[in-house]
Amino acid sequence: MTFVKSALIGTVLVAATLLAGCSSVSTLDTAKLQDGIVTGLADQLGGEWTVTCPADQKIGKGLTFNCEAVSKADGTTGTIVVTQTDDEGNVTWETTDQAG
Repeated sequence: MTFVKSALIGTVLVAATLLAGCSSVSTLDTAKLQDGIVTGLADQLGGEWTVTCPADQKIGKGLTFNCEAVSKADGTTGTIVVTQTDDEGNVTWETTDQAG
């Protein structure tokens, strides 16, 4: 199984919007973000995935960071770029590469 950029960009950007919980939170809810990405990858590519994102990401419009995804089936890995779309913890994400 490999990441397929064209299959993930576009539909995933809409499906990946997440809230940090409330406006007083100053960092993203990493667990919720990882769960959302895992669900998106499973919906788009099938299979089971593990996603790891860095903890304590400050909330801020336009901020970006990377998460790593690993297929539980065959160990395929890939980088997920997360972009914050506002100052309330909403994000979009997309795959950027693949490795095997």
